[in-house]
Amino acid sequence: MKCPYCGAELLNNAKFCEECGAATGNDNYSSSAPQFSQPYGQQQQNSRPQVDPNYVPDPPAFVTFPQAVKMFFKNWNNFSGRSTRSEFWYAYILQMIIGTVAGYIGMGNYTVTLLASGLVSLILFIPFLAASVRRLHDIGKSGWWYLIAFTCIGAFFLLYWYAQPGDPNENMYGPSAEQKNRGL
Repeated sequence: MKCPYCGAELLNNAKFCEECGAATGNDNYSSSAPQFSQPYGQQQQNSRPQVDPNYVPDPPAFVTFPQAVKMFFKNWNNFSGRSTRSEFWYAYILQMIIGTVAGYIGMGNYTVTLLASGLVSLILFIPFLAASVRRLHDIGKSGWWYLIAFTCIGAFFLLYWYAQPGDPNENMYGPSAEQKNRGL
């Protein structure tokens, strides 16, 4: 069975989609319980909205590590919009894990280690830069503030800003994840 909203594969008895969180209608009460919303004698109409095949669910306010990894690689070149704290920090942890593994690939051979680490850094630079810019957008700052990382003290400012909670209201970069999830 597939989710009517995002097309993800569902278990037969799933009440909610694990990917987008949409209700699947697979609860024990929907088909057997009497429906009192319509006056007696009128036929019940399907109250489910029509499914848009191009629908992409908005990211939740808090994402899990697998969701963050998926969004990190899916939005590798997206420098607009906003990125939640959990999405950014999980992407950072992923980058550190991959970098550590790449560093151990050449164990004992300096050239292989250097090549593996350099290749991983090169591959992950643009996706992490995009996540960093979106994270700055979430706190209401321009992505150009990332350039202060090239100063002596700028990395400390970035670290402080990345740790700040996102703006709960809509800002010039779009609505917050909480607003998207509530449909505001």
